[in-house]
Amino acid sequence: MTMPRVFVLEDYEKWLDAMLKERPLEEAMSLAVGGSYDAIGEREAELLTSVGLRNGMSVLDLGCGSGRCASQLGKKLPAVNYIGIDILQRLLDYAATKCPSHFRFICHHGVDIPLSDRTIDVAAAFSLFTHLQHEETFCYLQELRRVLKPNGILVASFLEFAREDHWSEFEAIVTARKLNAGTPLNMFIEEAVLRLWAAKIGFTIERIDRADPIGQTVAFLQVR
Repeated sequence: MTMPRVFVLEDYEKWLDAMLKERPLEEAMSLAVGGSYDAIGEREAELLTSVGLRNGMSVLDLGCGSGRCASQLGKKLPAVNYIGIDILQRLLDYAATKCPSHFRFICHHGVDIPLSDRTIDVAAAFSLFTHLQHEETFCYLQELRRVLKPNGILVASFLEFAREDHWSEFEAIVTARKLNAGTPLNMFIEEAVLRLWAAKIGFTIERIDRADPIGQTVAFLQVR
């Protein structure tokens, strides 16, 4: 069965076109993943090493964008088996210039993951679910459960109304909608919803971190 494409694909293509026309390449590629390219990328890489990612292990960076996390992993763990997947080839082309040559980048538009079962030790989904419809997030979580090895770990970030500091993000979304600004989709997920999805799919949520300085809440899920 062929899986449908990610809902926001065309919106992201147009948004990236506009960014590249208005800004220098480096700035556009940083803003395309939320800015603070090196600082947040370093922290994301640290989160992955904190759950046991080491050289020689396999890591999937789903929604890897322009390589913010990948570029830092290349410095910290140059012998890790890295796979980055995103829906925009131009972001992947840029990411590849920032990383070791053996890092793999795959452009894929479906809400599935083109990898074999039980092949990944650690997976990341940083600021990915933020830009998906809920049913798409659920599909990706099912796929992540499939490709992760037994006891594999998923580190994922999300926005939630439970955090007061995320309210400004929602206000910005409302303003953009009123102005018909054409910005990409932004979605919030509450902890109770994430816990329900995890239970239905076969993950255990080991920890929820609201203090991490990447701007979003971070969840640590393990295959059970």
